[in-house]
Amino acid sequence: MKKNLFSSLLPQYIQVFLLAYDLHSFTRVAETLGITQPAVSKKIAELENELGFDLFVRNSRPIAVTPEAR
Repeated sequence: MKKNLFSSLLPQYIQVFLLAYDLHSFTRVAETLGITQPAVSKKIAELENELGFDLFVRNSRPIAVTPEAR
């Protein structure tokens, strides 16, 4: 993603991250925002790519926050 586009969309990415942090579920984030779960996963993956580290451990239910994300 281009830096200028990412910068303009940053509030959306932060909103998705904060909801996932609070709700511990990408599905619940999607329901809250009225978007699909794959869209949530994509936004989180793009944010992780920009930051250079994982934000969530996805192989646990509910999802867990990584130490780097705290």
